[in-house]
Amino acid sequence: MGGGWFRRTLLAVATVLVLVGPVLGLAYAAQTSIARDLEQRSAHDRVRTAELASRLVSHYLAVAAQDISYVATHEELQKAFRADDRATIAKHLAETSAAWPAFQSMLAIDARGTEIVVAARGAVAGARVTGVPELSGSGIGQDRSQRDYFVGAMASTAEYVSEAYRSAAPGGAVLVAISKTLRDRGGPVGVVAGTLAPSDLIAAITESLNGSSDITGRQIIVVDKADRVVASTDPARASLAAAGLPDTERALEGEHSSRTLMLDGHERVVTSVPIDGSRWVLYVVDDPTVVLAVERGLNRTVGWAAATMIVVALVGAAVVVLVYGTLARRRDELSRSRSALEDANADLALANQHKSEFLSSVSHELRTPLNSILGFTDLLDEQLHEGITERQRRYFRNVRTAGEHLLELINDVLDLSRVESGRIELRTEPISLEQLLEPVIANIRRSATERGIAFEGSVSGGAVLVDPARMRQILYNLGSNGVKFTKPGGTVSCRAWIDGDMLAVDVRDSGIGIPVDRQDRVFGMFERVNEDRSDAKGTGLGLALSKLLVELHGGTIGFESVEDAGSTFRVRIPGVATPTRETGALSEAASAHPAG
Repeated sequence: MGGGWFRRTLLAVATVLVLVGPVLGLAYAAQTSIARDLEQRSAHDRVRTAELASRLVSHYLAVAAQDISYVATHEELQKAFRADDRATIAKHLAETSAAWPAFQSMLAIDARGTEIVVAARGAVAGARVTGVPELSGSGIGQDRSQRDYFVGAMASTAEYVSEAYRSAAPGGAVLVAISKTLRDRGGPVGVVAGTLAPSDLIAAITESLNGSSDITGRQIIVVDKADRVVASTDPARASLAAAGLPDTERALEGEHSSRTLMLDGHERVVTSVPIDGSRWVLYVVDDPTVVLAVERGLNRTVGWAAATMIVVALVGAAVVVLVYGTLARRRDELSRSRSALEDANADLALANQHKSEFLSSVSHELRTPLNSILGFTDLLDEQLHEGITERQRRYFRNVRTAGEHLLELINDVLDLSRVESGRIELRTEPISLEQLLEPVIANIRRSATERGIAFEGSVSGGAVLVDPARMRQILYNLGSNGVKFTKPGGTVSCRAWIDGDMLAVDVRDSGIGIPVDRQDRVFGMFERVNEDRSDAKGTGLGLALSKLLVELHGGTIGFESVEDAGSTFRVRIPGVATPTRETGALSEAASAHPAG
């Protein structure tokens, strides 16, 4: 008694030491690993946010550039430029402005850089062009040859995204322009440009990011090639102010970067990515204190988790002591149960063997008198045929049919018992596929014709090493099943071929199919899964026996079935193809249709 108490106490102390020590080490390792992972995830999130925002800006500009390109390539507009037909030019610009309301205005500039037409936002085709200076009638005639959007467009064949600039109109709105040169065979004939408000651009970015990512403590800044702020979510960074951010040149060359530095007297993490389709750079500026706040929360969480795990370890030590005694008792009980189970399994195996031997013996004893009954039935029917009534003939046929059905059942039971007891041996011999399948196809076709079902048989040349009688039994079971469960007017097909060294057979029908909830019972003994859906007769042993015989050949059998749409059974037996002196293919396609 005292020794047992001492062992349990020692076990409890050891359990506490074993569990608590690793818990503390695991807590430290987890905190370090999670903090490192958090830092990596934060860096990945910054880059992902920057790339996402960059794609949003790029898409925003690309859609606008597409409209500008459409206008610039319009043949009627080019003719209007050459003819200095300002009314037509104004009409086209007004239509574009109305179709894409993000444009603040549309400008038309001749090849010398002189502004000739302006359509302000909200203008419609045919309306007079009015608005603010530079972007409206009062700017017409002004020299725009030094403007970035004119110079850039004239130097490029593609759409050009300008630097940010301040409008000369009252109020001096900050704008960017997307422009494109109109060209004919003689060269440039003018430039069309659409102006965008950076405030609209930044609104589109923040709206999208707020819907997909947390941007607390994070600022988005768009900078042009002159290192001036185009747009920003940071109120301290006004448009056209000097950005003073690093890596602009590298970003313009297509590089991504992310680093921590002092910015405006504060530590910040700055990530830069280029914006495709423009000479702009997008920056994501993070406040590290936000990340540190998350890390502090993580430390508290890990601390509470470690404390909880220590308590759990103490409770676990107590449980271990209790379980230890219980397990010792259970171990002895399990040992006794295992011995009893082994004895029971041995008894079951012996009983199963006796069952198979009994079925085999009974089947033999039943077949002899049954064959006599069938023989005498035929003899009586033949000798008394002229002297008996039609009813008596029907009785003879009924006896014959019932006897044949019983004989079929006995044969299947005998075959099953032989396979299960291991007393059946395959008598393999080389045989061509044509010879193997010919009687099977003939029998199935005859049954199909009697039921008004179309049948197709296809056999590719080759030879196999199988037990012909057992293989025909397999294939006839599959084919006759297809005929039994297919309604008149349906189709049944049997296709056999050699695939490498494997014999492959597919038997397909368009019958009633097998419900999904019954498909796991298809190869069970005495299973008639469609008994309530069809009046077809059978023992429920054909598929079970076929599966055993296929596996005895070293092959597999499977199926696919859709209720009311038919079934396909597939037999695959590898390693049975044999080389032949003659190669060729016999393809047989025959259809059996009822007359009329």
